[in-house]
Order: sequence, then C-alpha cells, then structure tokens
Amino acid sequence: MIEFTENEIENWLDFSGDNNPIHQKNKLIKTSGENIVVPGMLSGALLKEDFINHYNFSRLNLLFQKNIKTNESLCQHNEKNNIYLISCDDNECSIHGKMDNSLSQYSYEHDLGTTVLDYSEFRLKTSLPKMFSSPLLFTEAMMFRDLLHLCKSALILGINGEELLETGRLVHMSNTLTINHKNQALEDNISVENSLSVRPSSFNGWDGFIFCQARSRRGNITSSHMFGVLNGKIRAGSC
Repeated sequence: MIEFTENEIENWLDFSGDNNPIHQKNKLIKTSGENIVVPGMLSGALLKEDFINHYNFSRLNLLFQKNIKTNESLCQHNEKNNIYLISCDDNECSIHGKMDNSLSQYSYEHDLGTTVLDYSEFRLKTSLPKMFSSPLLFTEAMMFRDLLHLCKSALILGINGEELLETGRLVHMSNTLTINHKNQALEDNISVENSLSVRPSSFNGWDGFIFCQARSRRGNITSSHMFGVLNGKIRAGSC
C-alpha cells in the first residue's frame, strides 16, 4: 500500500518552487476538499522508479487521470508495458503510465533558454522522498524545477505564468520521461534546453494548454509536460 504525507509534499514544494495553492494546507481551495492534492511529479516518481529499475523501455508517458490526496491508500498494478497507480478504496485509476521505445519530440515554438544543472545540489536529495534517490530521477526533478521557474516567468495566454500557478489554474495533465542509455553515467554538468508551446482551447472550462519540455543537450534525458489552463472563473488545479 502506498500513501503520500504532507511532509513529503512540503519537501517537494520547497525544492521545486511549485506554489500551486492546492498543494498547500494553509491555502487550500474550497473545491479541493480537506486533504492536500499530491503534485504529479511526486506521485509519478514511484512509477518512474519502477520504469528505470525493472524495464528496458526508453520512454514512459504518465497520464494524470485523477487527483491523489494525502493519506489516500494507493496500489500499483503492472501489466505488460503499462503501469497503473490505483486507489485502493474505489479501484479508480489515478495515474496510467505507458512504456515504449519511441523517440522524444522536440518541436516546441518558444525557446526558454538553456540551464546548467549544478550537481553540488545532490546533497539536497536527502530532503526529498526516497524515490528521488535515483540519480536519473533527481536529475529530472532538477530539470522540472528549472523548467517550472522559466514558465513562471513567461507570458502565457496574456497572463504571467506565476499568476496562473498561484491562482490554481494550472492542471498537470501528463508527463513523459525519455531516457536513452539508462546505464550510462551522467556527465558532471548537464546543459538543458528548455522550450514551450501554448495552444488556446475551444473546450468548455479551459482557456488553453501548455506544452513544455526540458531536454539535455546530448539528448540522454527529456522531460516533457502538458498543462491545462483552467478558465479564469475556475480556481482548482493540480500541478
């Protein structure tokens, strides 16, 4: 049985800079209920750890289908090239992961710049949940943190990215991790290319969708994400 605690969420938020109120106890949005929603990067790390350690596939695509709350009992189910994180209470799927060997795509419109990962930060791993002890997962965590920081500084649908996040309008819908040569040692300093695309939406309740990606310059690791931007009248999200 798997459960996520408030302490694990707080440690992840401190590290990543994710300030979506739905993850913070003192800023809970009324529609979110009493328990805090677990960030997708935190809940998805369990499935990524399994993907890295036990499978020969190079790509894992995670779809965040249902919010996971603190202290919710979860079970993992594996079936061929699929991994599921399922609620033990109602058997509903919260995360569906599909593994394959497809190559990552890199055709995003807006260049957000290049960042360099500082591996002196590996000491910070001790403050994160144990699933981030893997060098590959901690590397992706750093890539996501820097990508999120760049997105917060960007103008998205005419609104500052940080404002979208602080008002709970960003919904983390999917995360794709691509790793070429899992057993290859990571270089000391990884240059990461960051990019972004935004698409307005005609769907009811959504203002648009954000596609963003962090890709190591050598192409060994790619972390891609899709976020939905809720309509300005709605204040509930999961990022």
